[in-house]
Amino acid sequence: ALPLFTTHVFTSPNYPNNTIDVGFKVEVPSYYNDANNFIKNYGNDFRVIGFPVADEGITYEWEKGYQGADLPSTLFDMPVIMFNTTVPYYYDLVKELEHALKQSKDFPKIANYLNVRFLVLREDIDFKKRNLSNPENIEKDLLTREVSGEIKKAGEFGKLKIWENKSWKDTTFYPASSLIATSEARLLGLANL
Repeated sequence: ALPLFTTHVFTSPNYPNNTIDVGFKVEVPSYYNDANNFIKNYGNDFRVIGFPVADEGITYEWEKGYQGADLPSTLFDMPVIMFNTTVPYYYDLVKELEHALKQSKDFPKIANYLNVRFLVLREDIDFKKRNLSNPENIEKDLLTREVSGEIKKAGEFGKLKIWENKSWKDTTFYPASSLIATSEARLLGLANL
């Protein structure tokens, strides 16, 4: 019963919940809002990749930090790829993104297939605890891509650095609200279905 009265029940031996001052509170740094607003200025018909790509669990090194399931949809208004999950096909693809960034000459094509316009480097996660790639190494890969002209640095907000995919094109497919007949369909008599 003592932990309930002292609020120690909301702490743990591990960072970021290892002090009463942090407790169960989470405070997302304002630079996430700034980065989100910056990216939103470009529209919402694209995706964002966040590096390093984590598994579903994450530990943020914020003043009032967070560890648990990564919930990037609560941090950004657009679709983001920031963690991997066990969804078939998605899992196999996402686990290779960092490797492709580092070594594949086809990385811009991969990014375009995924409709990725922006790449975000997250330097505020505990990469050692989560056994993730060091953000410094990923930044070197991003800078190499920038020198080659594939991406360009678009902004920096706190511990988030953003690059834009220079070859991105809006390839959004919009389905028709009614049946559209082609000339071949007319010939077969299907145009009035």
